[in-house]
Amino acid sequence: MAETVEPVQTRSARHGSLRRQVLGLFVATVLVFLVFGLGTVLLLVRYTEEQGWSGRQVEATQRVVQTVNNYLLRQQNLLLMFDLLGRDNLAGVARQLDLLLANKPMLLEIVLVSSRGDIVASAARTDRVLANLFTIPQSKWFEVARKGRNYVGDVRLSAADAPYLVFAIPAQNGEVVVSRLRLEVLQESLANFQLGRGGIAYLVNHEGRILAHSDLPQASGDQRINSPELLGLVRSVKHSWNGSYRNEQGRMVVAALIPVPGTPWVAVTELPRREAYAVSWSAFGVVSVLALVFSLALAALVTWLLNHRFLEPVQRLEEGVQRISRGDLHRRVELNVNNEIGRLATSFNNMAASLEARDHKILHHAAAVEASEVRYRTIDEDQTELICRYLPDGTLTFVNEAYCRFFLRTREYLLGRSCMPFIPPEDLAAIEQQIGSLSRSQPVVSLDHRVVLDTGGTRWHQWTDRAIFDRSGRIVEYAAVGRDITERVLANEALEQARA
Repeated sequence: MAETVEPVQTRSARHGSLRRQVLGLFVATVLVFLVFGLGTVLLLVRYTEEQGWSGRQVEATQRVVQTVNNYLLRQQNLLLMFDLLGRDNLAGVARQLDLLLANKPMLLEIVLVSSRGDIVASAARTDRVLANLFTIPQSKWFEVARKGRNYVGDVRLSAADAPYLVFAIPAQNGEVVVSRLRLEVLQESLANFQLGRGGIAYLVNHEGRILAHSDLPQASGDQRINSPELLGLVRSVKHSWNGSYRNEQGRMVVAALIPVPGTPWVAVTELPRREAYAVSWSAFGVVSVLALVFSLALAALVTWLLNHRFLEPVQRLEEGVQRISRGDLHRRVELNVNNEIGRLATSFNNMAASLEARDHKILHHAAAVEASEVRYRTIDEDQTELICRYLPDGTLTFVNEAYCRFFLRTREYLLGRSCMPFIPPEDLAAIEQQIGSLSRSQPVVSLDHRVVLDTGGTRWHQWTDRAIFDRSGRIVEYAAVGRDITERVLANEALEQARA
Protein backbone atom coordinates (compact mmCIF):
# COMPACT_ATOMS: atom_id res chain seq x y z
CA MET A 1 0.00 0.00 0.00
CA ALA A 2 2.82 2.42 0.86
CA GLU A 3 4.49 1.83 -2.51
CA THR A 4 1.23 2.74 -4.29
CA VAL A 5 0.48 5.95 -2.36
CA GLU A 6 3.99 7.41 -2.29
CA PRO A 7 4.29 8.18 -6.04
CA VAL A 8 0.92 9.99 -5.92
CA GLN A 9 2.12 12.17 -3.05
CA THR A 10 5.38 12.88 -4.87
CA ARG A 11 3.53 13.85 -8.04
CA SER A 12 1.18 16.06 -6.03
CA ALA A 13 4.11 17.80 -4.38
CA ARG A 14 5.74 18.31 -7.76
CA HIS A 15 2.74 19.70 -9.61
CA GLY A 16 1.07 21.52 -6.72
CA SER A 17 -2.43 21.21 -5.35
CA LEU A 18 -5.54 21.41 -7.48
CA ARG A 19 -6.46 24.62 -5.70
CA ARG A 20 -3.26 26.35 -6.82
CA GLN A 21 -3.61 25.01 -10.35
CA VAL A 22 -7.22 26.17 -10.75
CA LEU A 23 -6.54 29.57 -9.20
CA GLY A 24 -3.38 29.93 -11.28
CA LEU A 25 -5.33 29.12 -14.44
CA PHE A 26 -8.00 31.64 -13.48
CA VAL A 27 -5.44 34.37 -12.73
CA ALA A 28 -3.65 33.69 -16.03
CA THR A 29 -6.96 33.87 -17.92
CA VAL A 30 -7.93 37.13 -16.20
CA LEU A 31 -4.51 38.60 -16.96
CA VAL A 32 -4.78 37.64 -20.63
CA PHE A 33 -8.24 39.19 -20.94
CA LEU A 34 -7.11 42.21 -18.92
CA VAL A 35 -4.09 42.84 -21.13
CA PHE A 36 -6.14 42.23 -24.26
CA GLY A 37 -8.94 44.51 -23.06
CA LEU A 38 -6.59 47.29 -21.98
CA GLY A 39 -4.68 47.04 -25.23
CA THR A 40 -7.91 47.20 -27.23
CA VAL A 41 -9.16 50.20 -25.25
CA LEU A 42 -5.81 51.97 -25.61
CA LEU A 43 -5.68 51.34 -29.35
CA LEU A 44 -9.29 52.45 -29.80
CA VAL A 45 -8.84 55.63 -27.76
CA ARG A 46 -5.52 56.36 -29.40
CA TYR A 47 -6.90 55.76 -32.89
CA THR A 48 -9.87 58.02 -32.19
CA GLU A 49 -7.61 60.69 -30.71
CA GLU A 50 -5.13 60.37 -33.57
CA GLN A 51 -7.89 60.77 -36.14
CA GLY A 52 -9.27 63.76 -34.25
CA TRP A 53 -5.88 65.47 -33.97
CA SER A 54 -5.06 64.63 -37.58
CA GLY A 55 -8.22 66.34 -38.78
CA ARG A 56 -7.70 69.34 -36.52
CA GLN A 57 -4.06 69.64 -37.51
CA VAL A 58 -4.77 69.45 -41.24
CA GLU A 59 -7.45 72.08 -40.74
CA ALA A 60 -5.00 74.29 -38.82
CA THR A 61 -2.39 73.87 -41.57
CA GLN A 62 -4.98 74.80 -44.15
CA ARG A 63 -5.64 77.98 -42.15
CA VAL A 64 -1.93 78.79 -42.34
CA VAL A 65 -2.00 78.25 -46.10
CA GLN A 66 -5.10 80.43 -46.33
CA THR A 67 -3.35 83.16 -44.31
CA VAL A 68 -0.42 83.13 -46.74
CA ASN A 69 -2.77 83.14 -49.73
CA ASN A 70 -4.70 86.07 -48.28
CA TYR A 71 -1.43 87.92 -47.76
CA LEU A 72 -0.40 87.35 -51.38
CA LEU A 73 -3.89 88.17 -52.63
CA ARG A 74 -3.81 91.53 -50.84
CA GLN A 75 -0.49 92.32 -52.48
CA GLN A 76 -1.85 91.28 -55.85
CA ASN A 77 -4.90 93.51 -55.45
CA LEU A 78 -2.65 96.37 -54.40
CA LEU A 79 -0.50 96.01 -57.49
CA LEU A 80 -3.57 95.65 -59.70
CA MET A 81 -4.91 98.90 -58.27
CA PHE A 82 -1.63 100.58 -59.16
CA ASP A 83 -1.86 99.12 -62.67
CA LEU A 84 -5.20 100.89 -63.14
CA LEU A 85 -3.58 104.31 -62.69
CA GLY A 86 -3.11 106.40 -65.83
CA ARG A 87 0.23 106.47 -67.61
CA ASP A 88 -0.07 110.00 -69.11
CA ASN A 89 1.31 111.87 -66.11
CA LEU A 90 4.42 110.07 -64.89
CA ALA A 91 4.88 112.62 -62.10
CA GLY A 92 1.41 111.74 -60.88
CA VAL A 93 2.29 108.05 -61.06
CA ALA A 94 5.36 108.64 -58.92
CA ARG A 95 3.27 110.45 -56.33
CA GLN A 96 0.81 107.54 -56.29
CA LEU A 97 3.70 105.15 -55.68
CA ASP A 98 4.96 107.22 -52.77
CA LEU A 99 1.44 107.31 -51.36
CA LEU A 100 1.18 103.51 -51.60
CA LEU A 101 4.46 103.08 -49.75
CA ALA A 102 3.31 105.43 -47.03
CA ASN A 103 0.00 103.61 -46.50
CA LYS A 104 1.15 100.02 -46.99
CA PRO A 105 3.88 99.07 -44.51
CA MET A 106 4.44 95.70 -46.15
CA LEU A 107 5.78 97.41 -49.31
CA LEU A 108 9.52 98.06 -49.41
CA GLU A 109 9.69 98.98 -53.09
CA ILE A 110 7.34 99.10 -56.08
CA VAL A 111 8.38 99.43 -59.74
CA LEU A 112 6.48 99.73 -63.02
CA VAL A 113 8.46 98.14 -65.87
CA SER A 114 7.72 98.50 -69.57
CA SER A 115 7.38 95.55 -71.90
CA ARG A 116 11.01 96.06 -72.97
CA GLY A 117 12.33 96.03 -69.40
CA ASP A 118 12.68 99.79 -68.94
CA ILE A 119 11.78 101.47 -65.67
CA VAL A 120 8.59 103.49 -66.11
CA ALA A 121 8.17 104.57 -62.49
CA SER A 122 9.42 103.42 -59.10
CA ALA A 123 9.34 104.21 -55.41
CA ALA A 124 11.27 102.77 -52.44
CA ARG A 125 11.43 103.25 -48.70
CA THR A 126 15.19 103.06 -48.59
CA ASP A 127 17.39 101.44 -51.21
CA ARG A 128 16.14 100.96 -54.77
CA VAL A 129 17.06 97.32 -55.28
CA LEU A 130 14.77 96.40 -58.15
CA ALA A 131 14.97 99.76 -59.92
CA ASN A 132 18.78 99.60 -60.01
CA LEU A 133 18.93 96.20 -61.68
CA PHE A 134 20.73 96.23 -65.06
CA THR A 135 19.42 92.79 -66.02
CA ILE A 136 15.68 93.31 -65.68
CA PRO A 137 14.83 91.69 -69.05
CA GLN A 138 16.73 88.57 -67.97
CA SER A 139 15.16 88.43 -64.49
CA LYS A 140 12.95 85.46 -63.83
CA TRP A 141 10.18 87.57 -62.32
CA PHE A 142 10.07 89.70 -65.49
CA GLU A 143 9.93 86.65 -67.78
CA VAL A 144 7.15 84.98 -65.78
CA ALA A 145 5.01 88.14 -65.45
CA ARG A 146 5.50 89.00 -69.17
CA LYS A 147 3.89 85.60 -69.94
CA GLY A 148 0.77 86.59 -67.99
CA ARG A 149 1.43 84.73 -64.70
CA ASN A 150 1.99 85.98 -61.19
CA TYR A 151 5.47 85.49 -59.79
CA VAL A 152 6.25 84.86 -56.13
CA GLY A 153 9.98 84.72 -55.53
CA ASP A 154 11.95 83.11 -52.77
CA VAL A 155 13.20 84.93 -49.71
CA ARG A 156 16.09 87.32 -50.12
CA LEU A 157 18.06 89.47 -47.72
CA SER A 158 18.56 93.20 -48.01
CA ALA A 159 21.76 95.04 -47.14
CA ALA A 160 20.48 95.28 -43.57
CA ASP A 161 19.72 91.52 -43.49
CA ALA A 162 16.00 92.22 -43.52
CA PRO A 163 14.20 89.37 -45.32
CA TYR A 164 11.97 90.24 -48.25
CA LEU A 165 10.44 88.56 -51.25
CA VAL A 166 9.80 89.66 -54.84
CA PHE A 167 6.20 89.67 -56.06
CA ALA A 168 5.36 90.52 -59.70
CA ILE A 169 2.13 90.58 -61.74
CA PRO A 170 1.42 91.25 -65.42
CA ALA A 171 0.09 94.78 -66.18
CA GLN A 172 -1.47 96.60 -69.15
CA ASN A 173 0.22 96.65 -72.54
CA GLY A 174 2.70 93.95 -71.61
CA GLU A 175 4.06 95.93 -68.70
CA VAL A 176 5.01 94.40 -65.34
CA VAL A 177 4.39 95.65 -61.80
CA VAL A 178 6.95 94.27 -59.35
CA SER A 179 7.39 94.87 -55.63
CA ARG A 180 9.52 93.92 -52.70
CA LEU A 181 7.43 92.76 -49.71
CA ARG A 182 8.39 92.65 -46.07
CA LEU A 183 8.03 89.22 -44.44
CA GLU A 184 7.41 90.73 -41.00
CA VAL A 185 3.78 91.29 -41.94
CA LEU A 186 3.38 87.60 -42.76
CA GLN A 187 5.17 86.78 -39.51
CA GLU A 188 2.66 88.89 -37.60
CA SER A 189 -0.18 86.95 -39.25
CA LEU A 190 1.25 83.61 -38.01
CA ALA A 191 1.89 84.96 -34.51
CA ASN A 192 -1.79 84.46 -33.65
CA PHE A 193 -1.71 80.75 -34.55
CA GLN A 194 -2.85 78.35 -31.81
CA LEU A 195 -2.93 74.54 -31.79
CA GLY A 196 -3.28 73.08 -28.33
CA ARG A 197 -0.81 74.27 -25.69
CA GLY A 198 2.44 73.43 -27.45
CA GLY A 199 1.48 73.55 -31.14
CA ILE A 200 3.48 75.68 -33.58
CA ALA A 201 3.17 76.67 -37.24
CA TYR A 202 5.78 77.93 -39.66
CA LEU A 203 6.38 78.59 -43.32
CA VAL A 204 9.45 77.01 -44.93
CA ASN A 205 10.88 76.96 -48.45
CA HIS A 206 12.44 74.03 -50.29
CA GLU A 207 15.92 75.00 -49.09
CA GLY A 208 14.79 74.65 -45.48
CA ARG A 209 14.75 78.37 -44.66
CA ILE A 210 12.02 79.34 -42.19
CA LEU A 211 10.14 82.31 -43.67
CA ALA A 212 7.65 82.87 -40.86
CA HIS A 213 7.05 81.23 -37.50
CA SER A 214 4.32 81.41 -34.88
CA ASP A 215 7.11 81.65 -32.30
CA LEU A 216 8.75 85.02 -33.02
CA PRO A 217 12.28 84.10 -31.82
CA GLN A 218 12.30 81.19 -34.25
CA ALA A 219 11.65 83.54 -37.19
CA SER A 220 14.46 85.99 -36.43
CA GLY A 221 17.63 85.81 -38.48
CA ASP A 222 18.47 83.14 -41.02
CA GLN A 223 16.75 80.17 -39.33
CA ARG A 224 16.81 76.86 -41.19
CA ILE A 225 15.69 73.31 -40.56
CA ASN A 226 18.52 70.78 -40.36
CA SER A 227 16.56 67.53 -40.03
CA PRO A 228 17.12 65.45 -43.20
CA GLU A 229 13.80 63.68 -42.58
CA LEU A 230 11.79 66.91 -42.39
CA LEU A 231 13.69 68.52 -45.26
CA GLY A 232 12.95 65.49 -47.43
CA LEU A 233 9.25 65.76 -46.58
CA VAL A 234 9.21 69.49 -47.42
CA ARG A 235 10.75 68.86 -50.82
CA SER A 236 8.61 65.84 -51.70
CA VAL A 237 5.13 66.78 -50.45
CA LYS A 238 2.69 67.33 -53.32
CA HIS A 239 -0.75 67.83 -51.80
CA SER A 240 -0.63 67.16 -48.06
CA TRP A 241 1.09 64.92 -45.52
CA ASN A 242 0.46 64.15 -41.87
CA GLY A 243 2.29 61.81 -39.51
CA SER A 244 5.05 61.76 -36.88
CA TYR A 245 8.76 62.58 -36.85
CA ARG A 246 11.46 64.02 -34.60
CA ASN A 247 11.64 67.79 -34.71
CA GLU A 248 14.75 69.96 -34.59
CA GLN A 249 14.97 69.48 -30.81
CA GLY A 250 14.83 65.68 -31.16
CA ARG A 251 11.31 65.38 -29.72
CA MET A 252 8.58 63.29 -31.29
CA VAL A 253 5.82 65.44 -32.80
CA VAL A 254 2.73 64.86 -34.89
CA ALA A 255 2.77 67.15 -37.91
CA ALA A 256 0.96 68.17 -41.08
CA LEU A 257 2.52 69.64 -44.24
CA ILE A 258 0.61 71.40 -47.06
CA PRO A 259 2.26 73.26 -49.99
CA VAL A 260 1.19 76.87 -50.59
CA PRO A 261 -0.17 77.01 -54.18
CA GLY A 262 1.83 79.12 -56.61
CA THR A 263 4.83 79.41 -54.28
CA PRO A 264 7.91 77.32 -53.37
CA TRP A 265 6.72 77.31 -49.77
CA VAL A 266 5.27 74.66 -47.48
CA ALA A 267 3.11 75.33 -44.42
CA VAL A 268 4.03 73.12 -41.45
CA THR A 269 2.23 72.60 -38.13
CA GLU A 270 3.67 70.55 -35.25
CA LEU A 271 2.26 69.34 -31.95
CA PRO A 272 4.19 67.43 -29.25
CA ARG A 273 3.23 63.79 -29.43
CA ARG A 274 2.84 63.59 -25.66
CA GLU A 275 0.24 66.36 -25.78
CA ALA A 276 -1.50 64.84 -28.79
CA TYR A 277 -1.92 61.51 -27.01
CA ALA A 278 -2.39 62.86 -23.49
CA VAL A 279 -6.06 61.88 -23.44
CA SER A 280 -5.30 58.32 -24.52
CA TRP A 281 -2.68 57.92 -21.79
CA SER A 282 -5.04 59.39 -19.20
CA ALA A 283 -7.81 57.11 -20.41
CA PHE A 284 -5.42 54.18 -20.26
CA GLY A 285 -4.54 55.02 -16.66
CA VAL A 286 -8.19 55.36 -15.62
CA VAL A 287 -9.20 52.19 -17.44
CA SER A 288 -6.22 50.34 -15.92
CA VAL A 289 -7.25 51.32 -12.39
CA LEU A 290 -10.89 50.39 -13.05
CA ALA A 291 -9.85 47.11 -14.67
CA LEU A 292 -7.58 46.32 -11.72
CA VAL A 293 -10.36 47.01 -9.22
CA PHE A 294 -12.80 44.96 -11.29
CA SER A 295 -10.27 42.12 -11.61
CA LEU A 296 -9.63 42.05 -7.87
CA ALA A 297 -13.36 41.99 -7.15
CA LEU A 298 -13.91 39.30 -9.77
CA ALA A 299 -10.95 37.29 -8.43
CA ALA A 300 -12.36 37.45 -4.89
CA LEU A 301 -15.82 36.38 -6.09
CA VAL A 302 -14.52 33.57 -8.28
CA THR A 303 -12.16 32.39 -5.53
CA TRP A 304 -15.05 32.17 -3.09
CA LEU A 305 -17.21 30.34 -5.63
CA LEU A 306 -14.38 27.95 -6.51
CA ASN A 307 -13.70 27.19 -2.86
CA HIS A 308 -17.36 26.80 -1.93
CA ARG A 309 -18.65 24.99 -4.99
CA PHE A 310 -15.62 23.13 -6.28
CA LEU A 311 -12.35 23.07 -4.34
CA GLU A 312 -13.72 22.28 -0.86
CA PRO A 313 -15.94 19.42 -2.16
CA VAL A 314 -12.96 18.08 -4.13
CA GLN A 315 -10.79 18.30 -1.02
CA ARG A 316 -13.37 16.39 1.02
CA LEU A 317 -13.63 13.85 -1.77
CA GLU A 318 -9.85 13.50 -1.77
CA GLU A 319 -9.83 12.96 2.00
CA GLY A 320 -12.42 10.21 1.56
CA VAL A 321 -10.27 8.54 -1.11
CA GLN A 322 -7.26 8.63 1.19
CA ARG A 323 -9.28 7.11 4.06
CA ILE A 324 -10.54 4.32 1.83
CA SER A 325 -7.04 3.76 0.39
CA ARG A 326 -5.96 3.06 3.98
CA GLY A 327 -8.69 0.42 4.27
CA ASP A 328 -11.49 2.43 5.91
CA LEU A 329 -14.31 1.20 3.68
CA HIS A 330 -16.94 2.47 6.14
CA ARG A 331 -16.03 6.04 5.19
CA ARG A 332 -18.64 8.00 3.21
CA VAL A 333 -18.32 11.44 1.58
CA GLU A 334 -21.17 13.76 2.57
CA LEU A 335 -21.58 16.60 0.02
CA ASN A 336 -24.63 18.83 -0.28
CA VAL A 337 -23.93 19.97 -3.83
CA ASN A 338 -26.14 19.19 -6.79
CA ASN A 339 -23.57 19.11 -9.58
CA GLU A 340 -21.03 16.81 -11.19
CA ILE A 341 -18.94 16.69 -8.00
CA GLY A 342 -22.01 15.73 -5.97
CA ARG A 343 -22.82 12.96 -8.44
CA LEU A 344 -19.18 11.88 -8.33
CA ALA A 345 -19.36 11.72 -4.53
CA THR A 346 -22.52 9.58 -4.79
CA SER A 347 -20.79 7.24 -7.23
CA PHE A 348 -17.78 7.18 -4.94
CA ASN A 349 -19.95 6.23 -1.95
CA ASN A 350 -21.62 3.49 -4.03
CA MET A 351 -18.17 2.23 -5.02
CA ALA A 352 -17.06 2.21 -1.38
CA ALA A 353 -20.20 0.28 -0.41
CA SER A 354 -19.56 -2.21 -3.22
CA LEU A 355 -15.94 -2.59 -2.14
CA GLU A 356 -17.04 -3.11 1.44
CA ALA A 357 -19.56 -5.78 0.40
CA ARG A 358 -16.99 -7.43 -1.84
CA ASP A 359 -14.47 -7.29 0.99
CA HIS A 360 -16.91 -9.15 3.22
CA LYS A 361 -17.46 -11.72 0.48
CA ILE A 362 -13.72 -12.10 -0.03
CA LEU A 363 -13.16 -12.57 3.69
CA HIS A 364 -15.94 -15.15 3.81
CA HIS A 365 -14.59 -16.90 0.73
CA ALA A 366 -11.05 -16.78 2.12
CA ALA A 367 -12.26 -18.40 5.31
CA ALA A 368 -14.01 -21.09 3.28
CA VAL A 369 -10.92 -21.61 1.11
CA GLU A 370 -8.72 -21.82 4.18
CA ALA A 371 -11.03 -24.44 5.69
CA SER A 372 -11.03 -26.32 2.38
CA GLU A 373 -7.25 -26.16 2.23
CA VAL A 374 -7.05 -27.58 5.75
CA ARG A 375 -9.30 -30.45 4.72
CA TYR A 376 -7.30 -30.94 1.52
CA ARG A 377 -4.00 -30.98 3.38
CA THR A 378 -5.42 -33.54 5.78
CA ILE A 379 -6.52 -35.74 2.88
CA ASP A 380 -3.26 -35.13 1.05
CA GLU A 381 -1.17 -36.04 4.05
CA ASP A 382 -3.19 -39.22 4.61
CA GLN A 383 -3.10 -40.16 0.91
CA THR A 384 -0.94 -43.23 0.05
CA GLU A 385 -1.13 -42.86 -3.77
CA LEU A 386 1.52 -40.81 -5.48
CA ILE A 387 -0.01 -37.87 -7.37
CA CYS A 388 1.80 -35.55 -9.75
CA ARG A 389 1.33 -33.31 -12.78
CA TYR A 390 3.97 -32.75 -15.42
CA LEU A 391 4.47 -30.98 -18.73
CA PRO A 392 4.99 -32.78 -22.07
CA ASP A 393 8.77 -32.48 -21.54
CA GLY A 394 8.50 -34.22 -18.15
CA THR A 395 8.86 -31.13 -15.92
CA LEU A 396 6.93 -31.56 -12.68
CA THR A 397 4.35 -28.88 -11.88
CA PHE A 398 2.68 -30.54 -8.87
CA VAL A 399 3.52 -33.33 -6.40
CA ASN A 400 1.68 -34.45 -3.28
CA GLU A 401 3.14 -35.37 0.10
CA ALA A 402 3.10 -39.09 -0.65
CA TYR A 403 5.21 -38.47 -3.78
CA CYS A 404 7.71 -36.44 -1.74
CA ARG A 405 7.92 -39.04 1.02
CA PHE A 406 8.47 -41.87 -1.42
CA PHE A 407 11.33 -40.22 -3.30
CA LEU A 408 12.74 -38.57 -0.16
CA ARG A 409 12.62 -35.09 -1.72
CA THR A 410 10.95 -31.83 -0.72
CA ARG A 411 8.24 -30.30 -2.87
CA GLU A 412 10.44 -27.25 -3.52
CA TYR A 413 13.20 -29.48 -4.85
CA LEU A 414 10.97 -31.55 -7.13
CA LEU A 415 8.88 -28.82 -8.74
CA GLY A 416 10.48 -27.57 -11.93
CA ARG A 417 12.60 -30.71 -12.35
CA SER A 418 12.03 -33.68 -14.66
CA CYS A 419 10.42 -36.88 -13.41
CA MET A 420 12.34 -39.04 -15.92
CA PRO A 421 15.53 -39.61 -13.80
CA PHE A 422 13.50 -41.92 -11.53
CA ILE A 423 12.79 -44.30 -14.47
CA PRO A 424 15.45 -46.80 -15.64
CA PRO A 425 16.74 -46.02 -19.15
CA GLU A 426 15.71 -49.45 -20.50
CA ASP A 427 12.03 -48.77 -19.54
CA LEU A 428 11.95 -45.14 -20.69
CA ALA A 429 11.41 -45.75 -24.43
CA ALA A 430 8.35 -47.98 -23.88
CA ILE A 431 6.83 -45.48 -21.43
CA GLU A 432 7.33 -42.53 -23.80
CA GLN A 433 5.73 -44.54 -26.63
CA GLN A 434 2.61 -45.32 -24.59
CA ILE A 435 2.24 -41.76 -23.30
CA GLY A 436 2.80 -40.40 -26.81
CA SER A 437 -0.14 -42.46 -28.09
CA LEU A 438 -2.67 -40.54 -25.98
CA SER A 439 -5.34 -38.54 -27.83
CA ARG A 440 -8.77 -37.00 -27.26
CA SER A 441 -10.38 -40.32 -28.08
CA GLN A 442 -8.02 -42.23 -25.76
CA PRO A 443 -6.74 -39.75 -23.15
CA VAL A 444 -5.85 -42.30 -20.40
CA VAL A 445 -3.18 -44.97 -20.24
CA SER A 446 -2.18 -47.35 -17.43
CA LEU A 447 1.30 -48.82 -17.33
CA ASP A 448 3.64 -50.68 -14.94
CA HIS A 449 7.34 -49.86 -14.77
CA ARG A 450 10.27 -49.78 -12.43
CA VAL A 451 11.57 -46.75 -10.53
CA VAL A 452 15.06 -46.26 -9.15
CA LEU A 453 15.55 -44.99 -5.61
CA ASP A 454 18.47 -42.94 -4.29
CA THR A 455 19.34 -45.86 -2.03
CA GLY A 456 20.10 -47.91 -5.14
CA GLY A 457 17.05 -50.12 -4.80
CA THR A 458 14.37 -50.67 -7.44
CA ARG A 459 10.63 -50.64 -6.90
CA TRP A 460 7.67 -51.42 -9.17
CA HIS A 461 4.95 -48.77 -9.75
CA GLN A 462 1.65 -48.80 -11.53
CA TRP A 463 0.81 -45.36 -13.02
CA THR A 464 -2.41 -44.11 -14.59
CA ASP A 465 -1.67 -41.06 -16.78
CA ARG A 466 -4.34 -38.73 -18.20
CA ALA A 467 -3.58 -36.19 -20.95
CA ILE A 468 -4.98 -32.64 -20.52
CA PHE A 469 -5.80 -30.77 -23.77
CA ASP A 470 -6.31 -27.09 -24.61
CA ARG A 471 -9.08 -25.80 -26.89
CA SER A 472 -7.07 -26.51 -30.03
CA GLY A 473 -6.59 -30.16 -29.04
CA ARG A 474 -2.94 -29.79 -28.10
CA ILE A 475 -1.66 -31.62 -24.98
CA VAL A 476 -0.54 -29.07 -22.42
CA GLU A 477 -0.09 -31.24 -19.31
CA TYR A 478 -0.42 -34.73 -17.83
CA ALA A 479 -2.00 -35.77 -14.52
CA ALA A 480 -0.76 -39.06 -13.06
CA VAL A 481 -1.65 -41.26 -10.09
CA GLY A 482 0.72 -44.05 -9.05
CA ARG A 483 1.05 -46.68 -6.35
CA ASP A 484 3.72 -49.13 -5.27
CA ILE A 485 3.02 -52.70 -6.61
CA THR A 486 6.41 -54.15 -5.75
CA GLU A 487 4.95 -56.73 -3.36
CA ARG A 488 2.46 -57.95 -5.94
CA VAL A 489 5.12 -58.21 -8.66
CA LEU A 490 7.42 -60.18 -6.35
CA ALA A 491 4.54 -62.47 -5.36
CA ASN A 492 3.71 -63.14 -9.00
CA GLU A 493 7.36 -63.89 -9.76
CA ALA A 494 7.54 -66.34 -6.82
CA LEU A 495 4.35 -68.02 -8.00
CA GLU A 496 5.75 -68.40 -11.50
CA GLN A 497 8.94 -69.93 -10.14
CA ALA A 498 6.96 -72.36 -7.98
CA ARG A 499 4.94 -73.51 -10.97
CA ALA A 500 8.06 -74.02 -12.97
